[in-house]
Amino acid sequence: LYSSLLYTGDMGLSVELGGRLNTDSHFGSNYTYTFNPAWLIDRNWKLYASIASAWKAPTLYQLYSAYGDPTLAPEKSTTYEGGLQYNDNQLNLRGTYFHRNIKDGIDFNNFTYQYYNFDNEKGNGLELEGKYKFNEYVSLSADYTWLHMKERTQSHLDYDDTAYSYALRVPANTLNFTLGLKPVPNLYLGITGHYESKRYDLGGYEGYNALPDAVLDPFFIVNLYAEYKLTRRLKVFVDGRNVTDRHFTTLYGYNSIPAMWSGGATIEF
Repeated sequence: LYSSLLYTGDMGLSVELGGRLNTDSHFGSNYTYTFNPAWLIDRNWKLYASIASAWKAPTLYQLYSAYGDPTLAPEKSTTYEGGLQYNDNQLNLRGTYFHRNIKDGIDFNNFTYQYYNFDNEKGNGLELEGKYKFNEYVSLSADYTWLHMKERTQSHLDYDDTAYSYALRVPANTLNFTLGLKPVPNLYLGITGHYESKRYDLGGYEGYNALPDAVLDPFFIVNLYAEYKLTRRLKVFVDGRNVTDRHFTTLYGYNSIPAMWSGGATIEF
């Protein structure tokens, strides 16, 4: 059951209040909410905020498989956001700060080989986005995310609860940019860069002993894209990923994609 109430004022103020009633045969009823105020300061500037709660029941696999635990509790979280946006015909800028608090999060225990509820995870972050249209032929867009995590969970080395200042497999810094070009009519060229800072992952085992967390190196990859519109409904494209064939790892022990090219056609009806 979901309900929503929207208020729009004369001075640029709008407020949305929403609520959802979740009913689960195993976990009973739970109510989540969203609160989203925004203020349109003038035709270019907008101030916004959000508070939202969430509730997520364990899956049947996490409860009843060979690796499951039927005593798992639902995962609960609350997220707070606030930011400022600027927009005109050429420039769009947006900055958002957020804080997320997760309780009874569900993770996999690498010692008992079962799913379990970790105590608490808190994350603070900043997202910056921007797009600038130089003219009808050239545009540039970019986004950056900074994330700082604190987690209290079972140690990655033994059975004790331990506090960590990072979350596994999550980089603290991520940057993307795209340069778009339209040198001739019907032709679009895109150059994209993607950067991720170092991250941590489980270090594996030596015999029956767990090893310290592994540090995965930062990396930067370049992607290329081109498309040409042959008719109003038909276009052909070429897509190149990691075109410099950069070796990188986002999951310890597994390589990510090498240089890869694909192409095709798209028909719109």
